[in-house]
Amino acid sequence: MSKRLSNKKCDVTKLFDTLWKEAKQHRVAILIQNQPDKDKLAELIKRKTDDFLRTFPFRDRLKLQPDTKDNAKALAARNRGNELFVPMQGKYLESLQHYNESIAYSEPGSEARALAYGNRSVVCLKLGLSQECLENIRLARASNYPARLMNKLNKREQDVKRCIENDAQIIPRRVTHTPGKYWARETGCPALQLSYEAHANIPHLAKCVELRQNSQYGRHLVTTQHLKAGDVFLIEKPYANLLCDTERYKRCAFCQNEDTFTLIPCEGCTVTMYCSKECMDKAHKQYHRYECGVLRDCWRIVGHLFGGM
Repeated sequence: MSKRLSNKKCDVTKLFDTLWKEAKQHRVAILIQNQPDKDKLAELIKRKTDDFLRTFPFRDRLKLQPDTKDNAKALAARNRGNELFVPMQGKYLESLQHYNESIAYSEPGSEARALAYGNRSVVCLKLGLSQECLENIRLARASNYPARLMNKLNKREQDVKRCIENDAQIIPRRVTHTPGKYWARETGCPALQLSYEAHANIPHLAKCVELRQNSQYGRHLVTTQHLKAGDVFLIEKPYANLLCDTERYKRCAFCQNEDTFTLIPCEGCTVTMYCSKECMDKAHKQYHRYECGVLRDCWRIVGHLFGGM
């Protein structure tokens, strides 16, 4: 690990050593000497740090690159999807991920994006996903689908609507969700429940578990009764989570539901896609507005440090 962290190509450790030793340590020492009030000192340090980070060329030192939309890369991704979209091979799901990648890279309102939505609608049609097909047709039109191909899109829409009407006559009470809208998925697995009575003050922890501390183990948990294999004594949501690199064009970056057929892209980067405008807005409000411009670089740097992810 230490060898990778000190690798000259990345040199992350050396960079932050430089940030502290050569630039900040002396300034902080002066602030400490001149400001006895700890509250004011903390505010001063924060302000000086913010000013410093705005001017320090860390983007150059880490070789950060702007994550911008690129219709040429979008076209290349769509071509890869087209190569897999062969009726005899039937690799529709594999082609779909490349179409999603194309959508993520494409510029808003561009023909590249409209065509990728159109391709995605064909995949949905092949798989019998009528509502998803219609949603992609709507997205294609909203992205300025080229007039020279509009007849094909209109015919596809008419065919799908005809199929929906026929299905409604056969199964009149069929319930479907609305593509492009967030909806709670059934995972197929029952929700976890504690195997024992919950702790009065910590409801996600079983009452039989106690926190103790000693010189041998430090702080640790112990149980006051015998537990069987498979018993659930603690249920806790993760503090943070992140999609694997292979899932970024398959799942919503916020709720992480698999919604491959109707994902929509973040307009500020080429990394994240969402199942709905609702999830996109929540992500931007909570955290994505901070990471948006550097997320692809984070993937590159972390992937290099740990040998790829």
